[in-house]
Amino acid sequence: MRCLLFAVAMLTVAGVQAATVRLAPVADTSLNDQSTAVADGAGPHLWVGQTNGAGNRRALIRFDLSGVPPASIVTGARLTLFLSRTISPDQMISLHPLNASWGEGTSNGGSGGAGAPASANDATWGFRFFGSRTPWGSLGGDFAAPSANLVVGVQSASYQWASPALAADMQRWLNQPSTNFGWIMIGNETQRSAMRFDSRENGITAPYLEVDVTPTPNASVPVPMGWWCIAVVGVLGALLRARKVA
Repeated sequence: MRCLLFAVAMLTVAGVQAATVRLAPVADTSLNDQSTAVADGAGPHLWVGQTNGAGNRRALIRFDLSGVPPASIVTGARLTLFLSRTISPDQMISLHPLNASWGEGTSNGGSGGAGAPASANDATWGFRFFGSRTPWGSLGGDFAAPSANLVVGVQSASYQWASPALAADMQRWLNQPSTNFGWIMIGNETQRSAMRFDSRENGITAPYLEVDVTPTPNASVPVPMGWWCIAVVGVLGALLRARKVA
């Protein structure tokens, strides 16, 4: 009986294993406060902060969590972006969870920060979906308090946002997928501070999200064949010893 209990215990331990899932964004874009008809949905960059022309930029980013095992406990989350240009180093960039859905269209502002005429599905400073004129509750996006803050400085380098609140965002979105609207990145909008990050269209330097997860103890998790063999041997051994004693 002890062998049987041991085998069951080993199966339980083997079935609950931590893992890290790496995700690519499914949508990202930049908002431009100088026009509600300009966007950058298909552009190669995400812009955050205030430009030399005194215009403010904010970036939106969203990930599909279907690649995360169901019934998981999120123990950590890290968002990594590559800073390709800055006009003022050492600026705080805040990451806020969004409270409303938004779109990514076909607009492409190229390497500049001015954006391009918005297409139907684009999010802009004034609209979540430009074509249907679906407005934000507030100009510039509907969002909650920041989940993570990071001082960003040297260009041509990667930066990583991580915090317990960021992991909590992931857990909430995993439990309630209908609330997953992603994050908005907001920088210093009181002085020249523009930051240019590479967007998901940029290949090797595109943003990515790492999520640390552990299956819940009662989750249905495949158990490796080796552990099944140990269990069978343990059970057979227990039965043989019981017969000898009898």
